[in-house]
Amino acid sequence: MKRSLSSLAILAVTLRSSLAAVSPDLSNFVTLDITNKQLAPDGFTRNTVVANGGYPNPAIVAFKGQRLVTTINNHLTDTDMRVSTSLNLDGVFTTAVNAYNEGSPFVTTCPIAPGNSYTYTHDLGSQAGTFWYHSDLGVQYVDGFRGPLIIY
Repeated sequence: MKRSLSSLAILAVTLRSSLAAVSPDLSNFVTLDITNKQLAPDGFTRNTVVANGGYPNPAIVAFKGQRLVTTINNHLTDTDMRVSTSLNLDGVFTTAVNAYNEGSPFVTTCPIAPGNSYTYTHDLGSQAGTFWYHSDLGVQYVDGFRGPLIIY
């Protein structure tokens, strides 16, 4: 009995190592370059905050079981608006392990200063659905920094 338990333990360790070696990388890498842009989303031209130069902002698409790795590059320059930023993935579960990636500036994370970047990491687990991402800093959500987050 003792011998079979030790053999089983060795087999389990060997299988785990083998599976880890052949498992695909399940990370989904997303980069959002945050900039100011003159737009008229409601017919009145104003300065806005956009991701990757367009409006509406790009959809972030991911799949259950993936690790969503989102890099925010802050290129904001309009000093009449906030120039720091943050990212919140509304609806995505946050745990004590990644609470600093929750995106609430001055609460769980520091804002991203102009000219700097920050990479948020979220293990999506079995979560699926349609959510959204946005900045929680000042009125950047209203100024345009928001978009869809779809997890299949």
